[in-house]
Amino acid sequence: MDQVADLVGLSGLVREGIKLLRGCELTVDGSSFRMGVFSAVPMVKITENYPLSGAEASNMRRDLRFGSCRGSLAVSPEGMPQLRMRWEEPYRGEGLDEFALVPGPGGREELHVTSSVTVGGRTVSYTSVHTRR
Repeated sequence: MDQVADLVGLSGLVREGIKLLRGCELTVDGSSFRMGVFSAVPMVKITENYPLSGAEASNMRRDLRFGSCRGSLAVSPEGMPQLRMRWEEPYRGEGLDEFALVPGPGGREELHVTSSVTVGGRTVSYTSVHTRR
């Protein structure tokens, strides 16, 4: 995660905030896919909404800078969500989140989210692992 923080020039305060992230919540209703990322601080939560139609949507930037992040939802051949995003300056770039269910310890499935971020022609990837509560 530090490599992504360096790539997009995150400040020390935002880097510390990342350490407080505690999980994600995925919801699908009749028209949209919603992803919420929450932290140990109840007031800090990022929520993104994407139409199931694949149309582009505008969400807040994940780096908490001004401006928006445009993105769309696709479905992988395995039937799992993929989020493609792009944002403008500062640190203009694009991202891809790929979701996968993976067998975990004790027979419980884990959600692996592989995120790839590209800025200035350089790409950094990392995987977040989530277990259901």
